[in-house]
Amino acid sequence: MIKYLMENMTEKNLIFDLDDTLIDTSSAILRRIYELLDCYPVREGALYIYHLLAHSERESILATRYDFSYEFWRDYEKLRKKFRNRPIGGKGIKNKLEQLSAQGIRMGLLTRAPNRKVIEFIRDSGVQIEFFQLGIYDSDNLRYKKPHPLCFHPILQKCGSENTFYCGDSLEDLRLARKSKINFIAVCTGLTNRETFIQAGVKNGMIFGNIFEVEL
Repeated sequence: MIKYLMENMTEKNLIFDLDDTLIDTSSAILRRIYELLDCYPVREGALYIYHLLAHSERESILATRYDFSYEFWRDYEKLRKKFRNRPIGGKGIKNKLEQLSAQGIRMGLLTRAPNRKVIEFIRDSGVQIEFFQLGIYDSDNLRYKKPHPLCFHPILQKCGSENTFYCGDSLEDLRLARKSKINFIAVCTGLTNRETFIQAGVKNGMIFGNIFEVEL
């Protein structure tokens, strides 16, 4: 299905999410958390900590239950260097993006991550910035940051929505694509599996195990 749709478009536009689509963010986070749980008795478990991570009041929230909250988050930050976010598939992802570029696919990158994280991905993967003809949009250069629906506006000014696909790993990515009237490609390298995407209405032919399986 996806191959048919793309072959019948005058232009082929593919925008990528970064975390858990191109880099292994969740697995790196969980490795840090599991190492900490060997030292700190957090009864709620790994997923509780995982969902606290992005909360601006995470230290005070954990402190209402445990008196080691400060030490816990201090040690978590220390583990960032030990368990770094790596490109999914290592440097092989460069070959995949080269393949897509050679097929005439115009690519872009849209993420809530800061620019430093994008730069790390480019450095670690060997990917060329020139692959992203539609631009690189992150939390440092977007007026409306993901998941705000208007975050797609700069890209859609260049390519329109009808012939554009957003490749992401979560239901949030799916909702964002739908609000922007952009086609969605799901990859299962994050915390959302194929069955969950299907239940949310994504067709099976638009769901892939990882970025390397995506064929346009």
